[in-house]
Amino acid sequence: MNKIRNDTVRPRILQLLSRKRLCYPESELKGDRMQIRTRAGHTFMGLLAAALLSGACSRQRHPIAAELEELTGCHTRVVWCQDWDKATDLYADRPKFKLMGFDSRDNRGEHWILKEVGSYARPMLTAKGTHIVYSDRQAGKVCVVAWGGRRRRELIEGFAFDTLLDPETGVEWVYYGSNPVLNPPRQDVKAYDAVMRIPLDKSKPPELVWNKTMLMQLSEHNLQVSSDAKYASLITPVGLGVASLPNGEFQVIGAGCWPSIAPGPEFLFWHFNGGHRSLAVYERDGANRRDMPINDAPGINGMEVFHPRWSNHPRFMGMDGPLAISGGGAEVEVYVGRFNVDHTAVEKWVQVTRNTNADFFVDVWVESGMSLPMPSSDAAPQTAAQTARAWPGSIEGLAFVWVDKSPESGMLKPRVNATFSQTVQPRALAHYGPCSRMELTGGSCVAVPPDDGLGDIFRGNRGFTIQAVVTAATQTPSTASVIMALTGDNDTSKLTLEQEGNAIWLRHDANEVVVANVVAGQPLRLALAAAEGQVTVYENGKPTRTETTGDINLSGTAGVVFGAAADGAADWQGSLEGVSIYGRKLSASEISESDSLLAGLMKERPEIREFSLKARLVERSEIPAPKAIGAYRRSLAVNVYDVLDPLDSGIEDKRLNVAQWVIMDRRITAASDRKIGEVYELTLAEFDLHKQLKSERISRDAEDFEASLYYDIKSAWQ
Repeated sequence: MNKIRNDTVRPRILQLLSRKRLCYPESELKGDRMQIRTRAGHTFMGLLAAALLSGACSRQRHPIAAELEELTGCHTRVVWCQDWDKATDLYADRPKFKLMGFDSRDNRGEHWILKEVGSYARPMLTAKGTHIVYSDRQAGKVCVVAWGGRRRRELIEGFAFDTLLDPETGVEWVYYGSNPVLNPPRQDVKAYDAVMRIPLDKSKPPELVWNKTMLMQLSEHNLQVSSDAKYASLITPVGLGVASLPNGEFQVIGAGCWPSIAPGPEFLFWHFNGGHRSLAVYERDGANRRDMPINDAPGINGMEVFHPRWSNHPRFMGMDGPLAISGGGAEVEVYVGRFNVDHTAVEKWVQVTRNTNADFFVDVWVESGMSLPMPSSDAAPQTAAQTARAWPGSIEGLAFVWVDKSPESGMLKPRVNATFSQTVQPRALAHYGPCSRMELTGGSCVAVPPDDGLGDIFRGNRGFTIQAVVTAATQTPSTASVIMALTGDNDTSKLTLEQEGNAIWLRHDANEVVVANVVAGQPLRLALAAAEGQVTVYENGKPTRTETTGDINLSGTAGVVFGAAADGAADWQGSLEGVSIYGRKLSASEISESDSLLAGLMKERPEIREFSLKARLVERSEIPAPKAIGAYRRSLAVNVYDVLDPLDSGIEDKRLNVAQWVIMDRRITAASDRKIGEVYELTLAEFDLHKQLKSERISRDAEDFEASLYYDIKSAWQ
C-alpha cells in the first residue's frame, strides 16, 4: 500500500466533514441524552475519517510522481512552458504558451500553473521552490507567481536569467537582463544593458552584476550563477565560459551553446555541443573535459534535444526533446535526468510529460538541493595546464588574440582578460577548420572588439606586433587580396596585410613593403614587429629582414577583419590561425618564445587525411530554415551515400554518412540542393578528427547508424 502524507490527507478529510454538518434539536442536547448524542457524533465522525483515510491510502499514487521521487529521492518540482500554437517556438518568442508544472507530491501530474495563454519565456523555480519566475517578452517584464498560480505580479522590467538563495542573509535573488531590446533583429546583437539582480520580495534596490561585455539574446542561453554568487555561466561576444562576479575576469571555455554551472561545492561547467545531442562537461577551470550523450533517454531515439539546464542539485538536470522537426514539434516532452557520481554519464532518465503539445524551457527543483554546502574556495583551482606558460606568452599590450584549440582538452587558451580575448564571426562561406583555424576562401571573419574598440591599446607610440600562421590556398591570386585588415571607423582600413602573387605586402596609407613570400598549401608562422618607421620580419620565429615603413599610427583602430578588406572586398583564399596583435613592438626573445609555444601546440595535432571518392546520394536529412537555427549562423546536415568508386581513397565501406554544409551565414548553400539518386565526387575526412564541428549545429535525422561518419570538407564551396 502506497504511503500518503498526513498533510495531504488531513485537509481533504476536514474539507469533506465541513460539508456535512451534524445538527441536533436543542431539546436533545440535555443531560445523558446530550452525552449519548455527542458520543454518537464522535463515533460517526471517527468512522467517516477512517473510511476516508482508507480510501486515500488505497488510492494509486501518480506513476510519474513515484518514478520521479525514486530518481531524486525527495520532493521534486518541474516547471516549463507549453506551446499552444505551432509547436515550433523554441525560444518562446510569441505569446502563445501556457505555464506548466509537475509536483511529485500533489498527485496531479502535469498541469497548468497559469491557464491563460500568454508569454511565459524561460520559467524558473525560486531557490525555495515556492515561486516561479518567468519573463513576458512582449511586455519586457520579469514576473513572479506562487507555485499554485496565486499572487501573480510584475517584479521588474527585464528578462529573468536565474534565481539564487543567499545562505547567510536568506535573501532570494532574481538575476535578470536590464533594459531589454524588444524583438531584436538577431540573437547576436545587443539586447540588454547589464546583468542585474533584485530580491524576490523587492526588499532591496537592484544591484549590478555584469556589464563588462555586450549582452545579447544569446546571453539568456543559459546564464546560471554558482551557489556562492561569485561565478556565472555566460555567452558573450568573445565566446562562452565563466564570468567572475561582479564584473571580474571572463574565462572562455570550449565552444558551443547553452552553458551551465552546477550548484553546490563541485563547481562543474558544461556546454551543449553543436549537434544538440551531447554535453561537454569540465571542471571549474576548463580542465578534464568529458563528452556525454543526453539524447539516449527513452523516447528521444538519438535525435536532438534542447534547453538543457542544471537543477538546483548537481546530480540532476532537465531537458526537452526530441526535436522531430525544425523548431521542435508536438513530440517534444520534458525529461529529468540523474548524473552518475563522476558526471561522465546520465545514469537514469524520467519522462515527465506525455501530451500533444511541445514543452520547452525546463527547470527542475529538488528539495535536497536546499541543503548543499557552498563551494570551498573563492578562487578557481590552478591546474598544471594553467600554470604552464601558455601561448601567446606575454600579454602586455595584447590587443587581440585568436587562439588555437587544443585537440586534447577542447578548450581555448590562454586564459586572459576579456578585454583582450576575442572571437571572430565568420561571414559568407568562411568557417572554422581543424583546431579552429579560420577557413577564409569565399568569405571573411570579423573580430568583435570591446565596446571602446582597440584604439587605446595603440596609443603611446610604442609600435605594434602582428603574429599569424598564414596558409595561402593559391600562389598566384588574380588580384591583390587582403589577408588581414585593421579597421577604423566607417569601414576604412588603417593597415592591411595583402597577398599579390606569391608575395605578402604590408600596406599603410601610401606606404607598402614586401614582408614575406608564400607557397600555396604550406603554413608560414609570420611575425611583424614595427616601431619608429621600421618593421622587423620573423618567419618561424627567426628574423629574416628589416624594412622601412614610415610612421604607422594605429590610434583609433576599431576592429580587425580577416580574409577581406574592411568593406568586404578583395577577399583572400586561405586560412589563418594563431593570430595575436599587440600595441607595442615585441622583442626578438618574446617572439621566439611565442613561436616556440605555438609550434608546440601545432605539433600535438593528429594528422588529418583527406581523400576523394564517387558516391550516390541515397538519403537526405531535413534542412532547417535559416531562421529556425536560433543562435547558429551555420548548419551541417548528415546525408547518406553509397560508394560507387572509392578512387584511391582505400575506403572499403559500401555506405557512408557524410556531414555537409547546408547553411552558411544564414543562407542555404549549393550543397543543400543535391538530389537523391545523383552521383557526386566528394572530398572527405574523418568527422571525429574535426573537433571544431562539435560546436556547429548538425541535422542528423537521415543518419545510418551502421555506417561510418565523414566530413565533406569542400561542401561549403560547392
